[in-house]
Amino acid sequence: MSFKSTLLATTAVAVSLSFAPSAGVLAQDSEELEEVVVIGSYIKRQAQIDTASPISVLGGEDINAIGAKTIADITQTLTINTGAQNNPDAFTQNFSTGTSNMNLRGLGVSSTLVLLNGKRQVVSGAPTDAGLLFVDTSSLIPMIAIEQVEILKDGAAALYGTDAVAGVVNFKTRNNFEGFEMSADMQSSTEVDQDDYRIQAIAGAGNDKTSVMAAFSYFDRSAMTTAEKRLPGSLDPVLGDFSNAGMPGTFLTPTLPVGLPAALQGAWTAVLDSAGAVPGLADYFEGVPGATLPAISDLYCSAGENSVVPSTFPFGLCRLDFGTFFNLVPEESRYQGYASFSHEVSDAAEIYGEFGYARTRASRGNTPSFPITTPLGISADQPHNYFGADVLMIGRPVGQGNPSNSSHASDTLRAQIGVRGDVLDGWNYDFSYTRAINDYELQAKDTLVDRFNNALVGLGGAGCDTLNGLPGQGACQFFNPFGSSLTAGAPGFPTHMDWDTTDAAGDPVTVSLPVFNNQGLIDHFFVPLVANVKSRMTAVDFVMAGDLFDMGDNTVGAAFGAQYRREHFGADYNDHANNDNFLFLVGNPDYSQTRNVKAIFGEVAIPFGDYMEVQGAIRYTDYGGVVGDSLDPKIALLSRLSDDIVLRASYSTSFRAPSAYQQNGTQTSLQQLSDKLAGQSSGGQFRAVRTVGNPNLKPEQSNTITAGMTWRVTEQIEVNADYWFFDFSNVIIQENAQAIINADPSDTRIDRTATGALLQVNSGYANAASLKTSGLDVGINTTLHSDADSSLVMGVEGTYIINYDLIDPQAGAVSGVGNRNFTNFGTSTPQLRINGHLGYNFGRHTVNMFARYIDGYDNDQSAGTTVGSFTSLDAQYSLEMPAEMVAGMVFTLGVINALDTDPPMIATNGGYDSKIHDPRGRMIYARVSQRF
Repeated sequence: MSFKSTLLATTAVAVSLSFAPSAGVLAQDSEELEEVVVIGSYIKRQAQIDTASPISVLGGEDINAIGAKTIADITQTLTINTGAQNNPDAFTQNFSTGTSNMNLRGLGVSSTLVLLNGKRQVVSGAPTDAGLLFVDTSSLIPMIAIEQVEILKDGAAALYGTDAVAGVVNFKTRNNFEGFEMSADMQSSTEVDQDDYRIQAIAGAGNDKTSVMAAFSYFDRSAMTTAEKRLPGSLDPVLGDFSNAGMPGTFLTPTLPVGLPAALQGAWTAVLDSAGAVPGLADYFEGVPGATLPAISDLYCSAGENSVVPSTFPFGLCRLDFGTFFNLVPEESRYQGYASFSHEVSDAAEIYGEFGYARTRASRGNTPSFPITTPLGISADQPHNYFGADVLMIGRPVGQGNPSNSSHASDTLRAQIGVRGDVLDGWNYDFSYTRAINDYELQAKDTLVDRFNNALVGLGGAGCDTLNGLPGQGACQFFNPFGSSLTAGAPGFPTHMDWDTTDAAGDPVTVSLPVFNNQGLIDHFFVPLVANVKSRMTAVDFVMAGDLFDMGDNTVGAAFGAQYRREHFGADYNDHANNDNFLFLVGNPDYSQTRNVKAIFGEVAIPFGDYMEVQGAIRYTDYGGVVGDSLDPKIALLSRLSDDIVLRASYSTSFRAPSAYQQNGTQTSLQQLSDKLAGQSSGGQFRAVRTVGNPNLKPEQSNTITAGMTWRVTEQIEVNADYWFFDFSNVIIQENAQAIINADPSDTRIDRTATGALLQVNSGYANAASLKTSGLDVGINTTLHSDADSSLVMGVEGTYIINYDLIDPQAGAVSGVGNRNFTNFGTSTPQLRINGHLGYNFGRHTVNMFARYIDGYDNDQSAGTTVGSFTSLDAQYSLEMPAEMVAGMVFTLGVINALDTDPPMIATNGGYDSKIHDPRGRMIYARVSQRF
């Protein structure tokens, strides 16, 4: 038996479920292999072993064995993936709840090209907080329709164009499936009430000329709130889930209060001009060093269910513990459908088509309302102001009650029609038209500035005539921003108060005002910000491949082709957002861009005898305008030193064009910033950061080198190793708002109030950074036992990152390996990840066990702290029912994170690193599948 045949047979048995960097993984006997197109080349080959680029493949059975319910579950197990945003949190991923993505080599979620059956998919309408656009892998296809996932682990712009910087992930579907299969899954956390449910089905039929297939799935995920599971890091008093802005709130009194209870009035007077250690109010105005404006907590701070009362009450901040309002896992539901057909018209032409649809609805919990971003002035004349003096409020309109959920709706549609066939002698062609769209809608409630300000002076409510109405009279209402609104109606606390004012004629009148806040009044000024985003892609592809000429006993293969692509991306915000009328979220202008992309490419594979092959490709892509064009080559070498050792190496250039969003979009996000202007609070505070697109951006560029080997040590042992190096330059980054403040707190890009308080930072996008990263992928697969009745296989694979060096224009030169990279444009980068697998099959029984290790790394958000290492164990048992009982039925039970290990603690919002770890703890699952 040849090396190729034995290798394929071995790897078919030793199914490595952790994407081991294997050169040959097709589970077929090589004597019967037909030539097919594999990822990384348009030239037909017999197997992945014939490619000079590092490739990994995961089959449908492998996906089932790891217990994956979504594509995100697959991604998170990859050792070559780091920093994907698959566990959306409210602090670094405001828009993208309900989506998932990939981040090969940590080069960014937009630097991995995602294909479906070798063709592009439209990007999601949900950009990341850094303004990156990505393909939502959750919206691709039902999991039951996946035949295999192919990963090309080096740059591939020479064949596929933009975005293939870190590599390519291709999802192949079961288009030739015949019969009917269905399955039902349930997964549940053992700690909290969080469940996943999935039902799916696939049906197919065909004959010698025609084939049709259709698949459907429904996925439902219940939320896991931070109220149910509080991770320790979220309880850190500085960086955890605590806000200085509560409701009840905190008040700054520029003048001496005169309406406080006697005991409190005396205490307040005592600190007016300090005789002791506490600098008082007079000291503040007299410029005494260290003197600050005294802050007093709302008298009813303790009335707030989630309030944190200061130990020095009433002096100090009445804070809000907002951790119980958020989701560690958002609520999510998804319908997906996929269908394909092919029909052979003649020997030279086969018509084919695909249709896919995904409908996702997700909801994420937020606080009852967002905070007021700058101290709010409340007049002494405000009837609910018990201070009897003008005050400045640090707080929020609503701080107690139910979370105010944001809703995220995504609808993705993809249709493709094409014709392919064989022409001439040994040549084939493929011509296709693809149309794909994504409509994404975000709704998040926030306070309207004008209506809220009107309500503070008694002109609030839907029925109030703000021009002619009288404060607190008729349909015009007062909003009570003080804690007394929460105690109203409690024993000893009135529900109404008498307020002496004048009527329309100027005559004295006493008005009975409610002390509590009317929900209708709140609903009038607390409304959704609505963003409707449309992403569109049209692509026309033509590829022709075949044999050029014979070269000895071998044949020189070639391929060439062209692509035309039209992309559109735009957002339509509601009027309040267009007018920047939201208190916290501010708003956004509408934007839209359409661009046309044209490309041509060529590829050749030249064999030199039976032991060496040179593969080359080149692609020219033209975006026109400022983006311009790019010429990207790739050259690769395959050397078969012997029947047992294969060497491979490649060099290529790749590029990523700036997205339409980075060029023309505008994004307003909230970031925790520290002011450096003298006289202003230097504590962390959430402020608006508006990032405006830059139409002059140039493409990012990458040079990639890979070198690897496959060594069949014995009949049972295979070793794969690959070295990789990426030099990523001209990287587009979002200017860091904190760095702008640090460099010059008086920068014209910083908006401030009349008193100098930080209001908003305006930033942009720039080609300003570089990233060099290198590492090793190593995998070993072993067949410990194999006969007609049973088999025992073992595999281990790991990725070791040698360096991850960034040059950030604001953070400077950074060695990012083994770092969270919170303070630069990089991503969390554990240095070492290892997956191990043990699989045993005997008769109708199958057992799979996995061990996964993620290295610890530094946490640069809080200097001197680290994120601990993490080890998890998974296990699965499957039973195929006897044919005489129920033919084709399989029961599966499994556990993920069997030891119930919590993610490593970080003193930050949420308490863990959502880009690396999973907060759910131990999860058990069951699945039943039936094939007819």
